[in-house]
Amino acid sequence: MSLIDTAKQVFSPAPSPQRPRQRPDDVVELYHGHAVKRLIELRRKSTDLRALAMLPGEELNALMRRRTAVKNRRTEVAGRRPIQVDALAEIDAELALIESNIAELQQIKADRDQAANCVTQLVKGCEDYGLDHLLTCAVSLHTIKAPSFLKGENEATALARVRNEINDINADISDVKAAPLPSAEAKQKARDHVSGLIEAGRIDVSGLLRRSGGGVQWPTVYGHREIDIQPVLAFICSDQIIAKLESEIDLLADDERALSDAQCATKLKVLLAKRLELERDEEELYRMAESKGFAVSRRPDADIRAVLGLASTMPAPR
Repeated sequence: MSLIDTAKQVFSPAPSPQRPRQRPDDVVELYHGHAVKRLIELRRKSTDLRALAMLPGEELNALMRRRTAVKNRRTEVAGRRPIQVDALAEIDAELALIESNIAELQQIKADRDQAANCVTQLVKGCEDYGLDHLLTCAVSLHTIKAPSFLKGENEATALARVRNEINDINADISDVKAAPLPSAEAKQKARDHVSGLIEAGRIDVSGLLRRSGGGVQWPTVYGHREIDIQPVLAFICSDQIIAKLESEIDLLADDERALSDAQCATKLKVLLAKRLELERDEEELYRMAESKGFAVSRRPDADIRAVLGLASTMPAPR
């Protein structure tokens, strides 16, 4: 189990178990309260955005057909003699306008596709969460609270601020996960590794003590006749190997940045808890900003517990 999984377990103790439920026809049946309402809203939003993303398609096709016709007309006019400069300039201006309109519609479609994909991913995340966790544990809801605003903020600027704070937390989480182990722990791992090799590298000399004769039995690689050299070296000179490994560890260690497994898990627990609270604010600010007409979008990797308003004691998403 990874350190992040360990921290999530500490942060999200298992809810009270219940008898396993049968998989329902619709995952929404696994939820209750405001979580049901929010999942249904997400599904409806996904459908609406998909339909909206399709709208520019017909207009784009019409513009492309028109562009082809204008290009053909330009080729025909360019072949006339004498050269009709004014007519060509007029056609070029028409082509430039068409290209501009195509680019604008393509950007609109791309933005709508991205927004639809974000919501679709969240819907799938909610459904997967239900199947992963709610067949075996009861749903517990979080009490929805209004987010706080800084002076001069509106819903959109507050949302942007909170998302920046989430990004900062994610950077801190990455730093913690990337922190090296203390040299003392690394050295203990080295000693344990060498100790584990010693018995496998033990050279059997019992044959030399038998009157009937016998030779030295060297450890071999499984299924082969070759001597398994690493265990043999550990058996013969474990102290020297350990000393050399510890010397190499001293050269590479960065104990100022190092964290033990316990320290890492503790830091991750605090950061994950803070991030979830920020994501709860993010969800409420997004809903408020959208209702007031701000051009805001969802984040597809948001914590499902924040999106649906589930309790922090519920398991973290996988």
